[in-house]
Amino acid sequence: MRTLAAITLGMLATAPAFAGGVGLIGNAGFHTEKVYWYSTETLDGGAPIAEEVNYEQVLQSQNILNAGGGVEFMLGDRDDKVQGVFRFYYNRDSAQADPATRTSLVPADSVVSNERTQARSTGMASVGLNWGIVGDTNGFMLGLSVHIGSGFLTNDDTEYLMAQAGPTISYRLSREFTAFADITYAMRFRKEFSQGNLNTLGIRYMFD
Repeated sequence: MRTLAAITLGMLATAPAFAGGVGLIGNAGFHTEKVYWYSTETLDGGAPIAEEVNYEQVLQSQNILNAGGGVEFMLGDRDDKVQGVFRFYYNRDSAQADPATRTSLVPADSVVSNERTQARSTGMASVGLNWGIVGDTNGFMLGLSVHIGSGFLTNDDTEYLMAQAGPTISYRLSREFTAFADITYAMRFRKEFSQGNLNTLGIRYMFD
């Protein structure tokens, strides 16, 4: 029994230590949204359309700004070049623009629309991976950041899947603290795909 206890203690003493960290993040970027509007005039310059059922429908793609912030949790040692990342954050999409101000197809008073006039708040969660490719974990490092998750909590029941990928750069400020920035392509999916960009700045505190 003593021998077994000694072997067990020896294995625990030599087992690798698993560590992680916590960070604060801020996000800013944009994504595309489709806005439909109707014209009371024919788009070829003909006579006005008398009945609403015959109004011509027009699709307009708008770039919608978004920004937010939250926290992230790291899985891995401070000196690992591959680390797991779990993010939970708040995101706010700006309101859609009035299509009448974005088109020259017809006069503004001929546009009938029902755009989203209020900003949209979303609770976000994602799981991802940071992979350091060039540089040193004790200084500057350039790598790849990949995340997948969802906007799972919205104030207008428009939850969506999301994914992002792009370069990340980090700098070790001290033994515990690291500053970083991600510049990523961002995709959303709810019935159809939406394209965009999401940039993240943050600072991490590693426990090990």
